Amino acid sequence: NDTVRIICIDRRVNEEEWQVAKAAEIGIVETKIAEDALAVLVHKQNPMRNATLATLSDIVSGAKTSWSEVPESKWPGGRIEVALTGRNSGTYEILTRRFLKLTNDPAPAYIAETSRSVMEYVNAHPQALGIISAAALQDSLPNLHVLALQAVDSTAAGRPFVMLHQANVHRGYYPWHYSLYMYRLEQFTGIALGFTAFVASAPGQKMLLDAKLVPATMPIRIVQIKEN
Repeated sequence: NDTVRIICIDRRVNEEEWQVAKAAEIGIVETKIAEDALAVLVHKQNPMRNATLATLSDIVSGAKTSWSEVPESKWPGGRIEVALTGRNSGTYEILTRRFLKLTNDPAPAYIAETSRSVMEYVNAHPQALGIISAAALQDSLPNLHVLALQAVDSTAAGRPFVMLHQANVHRGYYPWHYSLYMYRLEQFTGIALGFTAFVASAPGQKMLLDAKLVPATMPIRIVQIKEN
C-alpha cells in the first residue's frame, strides 16, 4: 500500500509475493546482505556437546521429551524444556518449516518474545534447550553452551560435527545457515537506496561481520592459526 519503502528479512521474497508486486506494478530490488545461522543452546550443566539433525527434530517436535532419550546427552533424565521465539518470528519459521520441515507446530515449554529471552531462559534452566539467531550471541550469558551440529556436507573437512563459527557458515559446513536480504521499492531512490548501498558497502559489511554475521557483498579472508 505504498507505506514501506525498504525491508530486511531472513528469506527471499516468494513467488506469491512477487506476483502481488507485479500485479500492483511495484518494482522491487533485491540485495543479499549477509548469512546468518541458527544457534542451538543448552545449559552448561548439560553434558551434551553435539547434536544430530534427527535428534534436534525429535526434540523440537516433541518426539523426545526426556534427556534420557537423547543419546548425545548421556544425562540420566529430566524433562526437556524447549525454548523458542513465537510463530511470527523468522527464527521459528526457518527452524520449523525450512530446516526441520515439521507438519505440525511444536509446543515448546517456553515461548519468548526475543532471542535474548530465550538465552535468559536457558541460562536459568539446566533442563532447557533453546534455538536463536547466531547474531543474538553477541551478548552471551555465563551458563550457555552452543552445540556443534551434524555436518551434512562431505566437504566439511571430515568432521562429523561442526561448530557454529562465521568461517564454517561461509564455507557451508554449518548446516543451519540462511541468507538475509534487503528489498526496496525501485521507484524510490533517496534514503532507501542510500541505506541499502551503505549496508552493502565495506563499512556496512564490517558492521555485519562485527555482529557475528557473514558478509555477502565483500571478499572473505579466512586466517588459519597453526598451534605448535
